[in-house]
Amino acid sequence: MMDWARLYSQMNQTESMLFKRLVNLLLSKTFLLRDDYDLKEGRLRVHPDYRFVERHMEIFSGYLDLGGWTLHRDNSYGVIYLNSSHDYNRFQFNKFQTLVLFTLRLIFEERREEVQIRNEVIVETNELVQKMIVLGILDKKPAMKELGDTLRLMSGFNLINRIEAGKWESTETRLMILPSILFVIPNEKISLLNDLTETQEQTEENDSGLEYEDDSDMMEDVL
Repeated sequence: MMDWARLYSQMNQTESMLFKRLVNLLLSKTFLLRDDYDLKEGRLRVHPDYRFVERHMEIFSGYLDLGGWTLHRDNSYGVIYLNSSHDYNRFQFNKFQTLVLFTLRLIFEERREEVQIRNEVIVETNELVQKMIVLGILDKKPAMKELGDTLRLMSGFNLINRIEAGKWESTETRLMILPSILFVIPNEKISLLNDLTETQEQTEENDSGLEYEDDSDMMEDVL
């Protein structure tokens, strides 16, 4: 019996159920963050799901490896994420979603001095929109529904978080850009934003040349 399978067999029922839930969570969201913002308490806390996966990395890695997934952990930023060696289940952002993603990454890079103590960057929705206008990505404010849907999508992949109740598209909504965004777009890929802004005439779908895994692989090797 493989070591990870032996260790799994030693889990109690509660741990086994938690393992199954977190495998599905990783496949769904790609990223698992150590630091989680609690809206009710208004502060960051260490997420117990992260700690559980961290304690049982050998079991999770061994199990997921059977399906062609590689599990990674970055201790400095507190990010656990999946990567796949197969080109299945790809999720493709449309052009607007892709440009929002790159703009969030640029803002994170510009404000990295703010994350020397903590790993997150705070930005208001209106700042995000203004940044896109300054970059020439937009010539006017986007439709609020489209913006809200896009931010909600980014949140679903654990790339951003909302740190107060309210609508995603509200101009004063404060967003937390999570360090997982570094693993979607590494430093050397930031320059692609300039290329994207020069292709505005291309169609909404498949015009950015970027594809992402629906269930897991949004890593740098697919960018």
